[in-house]
Amino acid sequence: MGLFSTLSSSDDGPQMSSVNIPTVVQLYTSKPILIDTTPMVNGYTAMTYQAIQVGAFKDEQEPKNRHQNPDLGVWNCRVNKETLLDSLLAKVTSHSRTYCWTVDLSDSTSVEPSISQLQGALVRYLIENPPPEDEQRATSTTTLYQLQATQFGLAVEDKESNITEKNIGEATASIKTSIMICAILPVEKEEVSESAYKTKQANALVIYHLRRFAASINATLCFVQPEDAASENNPSSPMKESQQSQPQSQQQKESSQPAVSFDELSKLWKELALDKAIWETEDKENASDNDNTEGSPVSVATPMYGPGRHQEDFIESVLLRNAHYPGHWEASKDSLWVALPTAREAPQAETGTDNGDEGWLSQVRESIASAAEAPKPVTAPEETKAEEKASETQDVAVSDFFASLLKDP
Repeated sequence: MGLFSTLSSSDDGPQMSSVNIPTVVQLYTSKPILIDTTPMVNGYTAMTYQAIQVGAFKDEQEPKNRHQNPDLGVWNCRVNKETLLDSLLAKVTSHSRTYCWTVDLSDSTSVEPSISQLQGALVRYLIENPPPEDEQRATSTTTLYQLQATQFGLAVEDKESNITEKNIGEATASIKTSIMICAILPVEKEEVSESAYKTKQANALVIYHLRRFAASINATLCFVQPEDAASENNPSSPMKESQQSQPQSQQQKESSQPAVSFDELSKLWKELALDKAIWETEDKENASDNDNTEGSPVSVATPMYGPGRHQEDFIESVLLRNAHYPGHWEASKDSLWVALPTAREAPQAETGTDNGDEGWLSQVRESIASAAEAPKPVTAPEETKAEEKASETQDVAVSDFFASLLKDP
């Protein structure tokens, strides 16, 4: 719907109807947030487009008839190590200055690499294609300088990581953009075990670094319900009407971190694309809810944290303390890539490489290496001399045998 027309049209040419509606650019690494389920997104898909009618889920249960009058456009751009995305972004971002970073928290070890790839892709694009100087947007709160100077996952007291100093020009402080980090929460399982506790602490560590990173770059952070949790409420529809009527505490069950549904997220995307400070509205609603409670507003968890409302003191005290896992990592000293290494960086005992062909091949390699490197047994001096004499006698006997064969044909 307007995909190839938009990519092929120039800035001076006629614009299609698909670019006249509020538009958001969604950057992701593994799986995007699909509010319109009709696009086919595979592992090799570089870019797709969603034409969304905000609030249409409750009106039509049939997916193909759910977005008849779209009022929000979402470009889904997959980020990888290749540079293809850089040229594609130059085609679509001329119609949108609102970026959404989608991060899946179900695998805590992949969060840091995903954020780094998304951050690098946007930094490269903004350096080559800065927004016009006369463009003034209330939601453009993140500067290019902040994006370049801030490293996601770096611990406060980490002194062992090799962090190189970056030469960043002061002119990048005037280049601003609008970023919303959408963190999809993992599906929580009621399980009591050591592995479940480690998973819980890993999620707490990731959330701590997400909150800290969003505060450092002055961006918006929004937690999103997992798609599986949404389908459990009503199996007949991926976006459920019951979510809007249920209290938030019932929707999240045992989770201490509130989150929004896909339907609510589409409304936030549309308002953010229309240059509305959505965090101010959220802050007013939270303040009205706190009038009837005795707790402090600082200690209330919300689905979204916007610029100027990240609660830095709370992050570096309560969240930091809850992210510790004694005997495994210390959140204040161990950076995220040290505490939660990826499969390629983790020790072999922790990566589970004992499965499949690679597992038994590694065992064969280890056994061969251990046999080759096994030290010879230490013998006493007397035994050594006796062995040397025996070997000499045996050598002489062998030589005499061959000599006799040569003499007697």
